[in-house]
Amino acid sequence: MKLASILNVFVIGTLFAIAAPKPIAALTPEEVQEIAEEVTVLIPAEWVNYLGEREKANGSGSIIAREGNTYTVLTANHVVCGDQNPVCENSNDLKIVTHDGKSYEVDNRTIKKLPDVDLAVLEFTSNRNYKLATLGNYPLIDEQYVFASGWPAPNRYFPKREYFFSVGKVLPKDIMNLLKIFPIELGYDLVYTSLTYGGVSGGPVFDSKGQVIAVHGMNEKEEIQESGEEKTLFLPIGFSASIPIKMFFELAPQAGIEVNWQESKTPPDVQKANVEVGISFVQQFEELTSLESGSSTSIDWANYANRMWRRGMITEALRGYDRALEMNPNFYQAWYGKALTYTYWRKYDEALQAYDRALEMIPDYAENKQNIVALRQKLVDFLESRANSN
Repeated sequence: MKLASILNVFVIGTLFAIAAPKPIAALTPEEVQEIAEEVTVLIPAEWVNYLGEREKANGSGSIIAREGNTYTVLTANHVVCGDQNPVCENSNDLKIVTHDGKSYEVDNRTIKKLPDVDLAVLEFTSNRNYKLATLGNYPLIDEQYVFASGWPAPNRYFPKREYFFSVGKVLPKDIMNLLKIFPIELGYDLVYTSLTYGGVSGGPVFDSKGQVIAVHGMNEKEEIQESGEEKTLFLPIGFSASIPIKMFFELAPQAGIEVNWQESKTPPDVQKANVEVGISFVQQFEELTSLESGSSTSIDWANYANRMWRRGMITEALRGYDRALEMNPNFYQAWYGKALTYTYWRKYDEALQAYDRALEMIPDYAENKQNIVALRQKLVDFLESRANSN
């Protein structure tokens, strides 16, 4: 898509020049984060499990509309409901916590599920003035920078619950299918490279103008234990997946959602965004080089590599995986990471070899084995199709 293209259209003998929306100036990552923090909410949840015990978790969401003192929050359906049925029958005990730390009770009767996809809205009431998100409803561009926003559940890297903001890129369409393992039937049509964790589900994904262009819902991770560690650690190797905001616009009327949201059909200036975000990447890269000193583990190096390839630093990512393998030669997750990295780099033969090495080492009970087998088969089918077409 050429953002500044001009379409000449003849209508009843008259020539009209119709210009595509002119790109709006991109913001710095810090400016996008400032907007994101104000409109992103924490959604704590409690429920009773099948043993009769109370459990706790959390998701995220964004404030998209206000009528009087009633605010509407957009989130993922699985954050607020325990199923994908047409009506939310197993809703949890929910609250909304805004950026200022204020907590609001949720009347579960306000929950509205969108048909067929993993999206829902819910309401809370407040007389405070909260910023509303602008929804960016326009065609996204390959390699466009995006930012995930939300509240991860506590883990090794987030010992306490705190706000999280992660930069990434939209995967190019020509390789997205080679790396897509998420349920398309639930609307997960946008795959991107932002690093995300459990608890960010339902959170907004922003463009470089601070407009919400998707709702985050899934990421690929594995729970593992480093030798000598008592706690379970998370290793997010694969990609993140979200539901494009266009699906919300298409399906909201069917769910009876009638609110006055702020819509924009104008994309940001992608070239300026590349410069601004590129500077931010270099700064973060400098911080991560501290791994060279200290007691870093194979998991630390694998997570470092994950961050690097998500930022397009392919050579550095491969170095990180190799360091992880030096510490743990049977670390199949590092080979899996290398396979994803090579696929992203379009070095398909190397990717296939890395998949094979991962499958040589992975135990049958590993939760990621099915994903690795499926992605390897996608790559094989793609290479065979390409060979036959030539």
